Amino acid sequence: IFILTSLSILSTFSPVFLLIASLAPSVILMEVMRSRYSDHVSRCQMIITFFECTLWVFVLFIVLFGFTSIPLYPFSIPKEYTEGDCPKCIGGYAFISYFLAGTLEELTKFFAIRRVVYSKQIQHYYALWVYGVCSGASFAAIENVLYVFVSNSSLVAFLRAFTAVPFHCSTGLYMAIIMSESRVSNDKINYFLVFIPSIIVHGTYDFAVLTGVGIGGYGLLLFLISLFLFLGTIAFLRYLILRMEAKYPLTTIINIHEMLVDELNRPMRFC
Repeated sequence: IFILTSLSILSTFSPVFLLIASLAPSVILMEVMRSRYSDHVSRCQMIITFFECTLWVFVLFIVLFGFTSIPLYPFSIPKEYTEGDCPKCIGGYAFISYFLAGTLEELTKFFAIRRVVYSKQIQHYYALWVYGVCSGASFAAIENVLYVFVSNSSLVAFLRAFTAVPFHCSTGLYMAIIMSESRVSNDKINYFLVFIPSIIVHGTYDFAVLTGVGIGGYGLLLFLISLFLFLGTIAFLRYLILRMEAKYPLTTIINIHEMLVDELNRPMRFC
């Protein structure tokens, strides 16, 4: 909190600090996860997962550009709408929240996580959890930079550091937990269970935020709904983590760093 507050204050003096304030929440969350499960994760794989998701985000931007160029009545937002009340925008808000955001954004995280589910570098499900957070942190970082610089507001950077950024990481962690359980139990991945809850929670969160901004009189109620979803998601993830640890306890400690060697069989210290 001290670091983010300091960066938010400094960002009022320089755009460099505004950029750092936009990226810092994702970096901090990744580092917290790495330090918590340091024996099970590779720093190199964390970076790879982060930037792999970043590449998928650019593919998403192309898809979004295509959808925003096509009028999809009644899902399009009226052109005359700029700000203030917009009851006619409900269909557009729902389409943006549940499809453009809830579905497509979660896909970028899924692709990055799914590729490493059965990787030899995953010796324990803890590792996959960390890489799931990395995928969410990647998308959150890019989105954060866009929102913060468009608004040119350090307050936006500060608020999103405690809402949107951890929320994106939490949906990535959720998908990683579900897929890691499939690997441990040698079952097929239940993609319905991976996707649908993520899409519903993500879409509902965005829908509450968009509707609260666009339709007057309901802002506080919808803010409370989005806050409840966020806190409920964190609590549910805590339950899933405890359930996994109780069901599949750590019996053999394998330090992944002892397996990471270069072509001359020397330890890869950075990773």
